[in-house]
Amino acid sequence: MRVAVTAIRPLDHCRAVATAEGLLDRCRFVLASADSLADIEDASVDVVTARSVLIYVKDKAEALLAFYRVLRPGGGSVCSSRSTC
Repeated sequence: MRVAVTAIRPLDHCRAVATAEGLLDRCRFVLASADSLADIEDASVDVVTARSVLIYVKDKAEALLAFYRVLRPGGGSVCSSRSTC
């Protein structure tokens, strides 16, 4: 099974963790705009994560559509943001 990981930030930390866990050969790290993901093929990733990202994205609907486009069937996304409440 191949695992594709798309991490927006911090790439160096994510690479270090993947290396420490012996998973680097199963990961792919891509720096991309959340509302486009233009360099990522359709249905090519297992998981999309966006941690404290969507709060800064102007067109959130476009970003979510981009997430859906790149996910493989059965894939998933994890999105979280800080709240000031």
